[in-house]
Amino acid sequence: MQEVKTNEVYTILTAAGEMVCRIVSKTDHEIVVSKPRMFVTQGEQAGFLPGVLMSGIREPEELILNNYELIMDTDPEIAKNYLQHVTGLVIATA
Repeated sequence: MQEVKTNEVYTILTAAGEMVCRIVSKTDHEIVVSKPRMFVTQGEQAGFLPGVLMSGIREPEELILNNYELIMDTDPEIAKNYLQHVTGLVIATA
């Protein structure tokens, strides 16, 4: 993976699990993310939770992470589904 770019969709591994989000900013000490959603699987099904913590607010707009395991590019199909989930827009495929 190249340098982390702002406003791009990434997958971040946290202690709670996999989070898909857009990167707002990143420093050596923290990362600010927009519209974070936990990516979960159950059997052969996968999808996004409407937040990141079971008792946290639904659909948070922004979070500041001080501790995470890794950041990586998101699978293109997952990124497309994430964008549809958070915007409600259907993204056409070529």
